[in-house]
Amino acid sequence: MSTYLYLSIVPESLIASMLQPEAFGRYLSTGNRRMSSGPAIFFELEPQLALPAFGLDNLDERCRPHESGDPRRSAYLAIYRVLERVPVEAVRKLYITTRKGLTLGLDAREVVASDKKQCYYLYQELSPVTPRVVSRLAPSEFVRFMTSRENPVSLPKLLLADMRLGHLANDPEKGNAGNLPYQNLPHLRECMNSLLERPGKASKVVNRELLLSDLFANLASGFYLGAEGTVIAFPMPDRETLSSKHNLWWMSAQSQSGL
Repeated sequence: MSTYLYLSIVPESLIASMLQPEAFGRYLSTGNRRMSSGPAIFFELEPQLALPAFGLDNLDERCRPHESGDPRRSAYLAIYRVLERVPVEAVRKLYITTRKGLTLGLDAREVVASDKKQCYYLYQELSPVTPRVVSRLAPSEFVRFMTSRENPVSLPKLLLADMRLGHLANDPEKGNAGNLPYQNLPHLRECMNSLLERPGKASKVVNRELLLSDLFANLASGFYLGAEGTVIAFPMPDRETLSSKHNLWWMSAQSQSGL
């Protein structure tokens, strides 16, 4: 049996497993006996590039089959400051799993040029900090800003999700928000207006909690992972592609958010 190395984001942990990504996502989200339910976000890593950062080697020795011959579903290797220590180049792919256990894989691509397409953005930060924020910076610019050592309030790495804002993206005060499912829309508008009033401010916290229930159904361009000087994007298929090629996952994601 092959052994895989995964970086789970919620909760943050480095895990060796004999399960392939789709089965591992189902295991994380629903448990072995389907007695739990919750979304999962995880990376598949290149072991030879990731393990040395943790002083580990010989993955097969750390993840052996059970005495019965059944594959080992999870062998935890680290649970503290994991993302911070994983080299960006060790990331193979990002997987997102709904609470019903359906997994969608997203390929990585490096972002070189600016990806600014609108005036304002909504981000759910996922690790190592978890607030939901609005910003005037495009995804790659925001990640570079937050991971720059020149920024006095910076992070060693950052993973975030770009979420849709609809008409509010270019007109936060008067834009139609009827198709946005977020709670407390007046507060969201107020946060965006505060950026209008303070041009030098890069972002504003909307919610300090990690909110996953509405995340998958409301993703915009996708996910972004960065360290100083490097940003990797995991583009999200458009809704037409989701509906036609990933229909079961898409229906599950919408059910998760109550849409």
